[in-house]
Amino acid sequence: MFKSNYYVYGVWRDSFFRHHVEVINCRNTTKSKAIERMYDYLCYDPSFKRVSFRSVVKVFTVKVKGHAYD
Repeated sequence: MFKSNYYVYGVWRDSFFRHHVEVINCRNTTKSKAIERMYDYLCYDPSFKRVSFRSVVKVFTVKVKGHAYD
């Protein structure tokens, strides 16, 4: 597996069906691990208001190109 840097976007909806977007940076990881980290952040992180697993609409990654972390 090749490790890379990713921006991970998570789209979730609240109880009024409004959509919200959260973005996290994942450095030196695989794409599947980056997606798992977003689900962990949305559903299990105590600092974030926990979203139920069924409220997550979509999670996708964008590979960071260039020297975004320098």
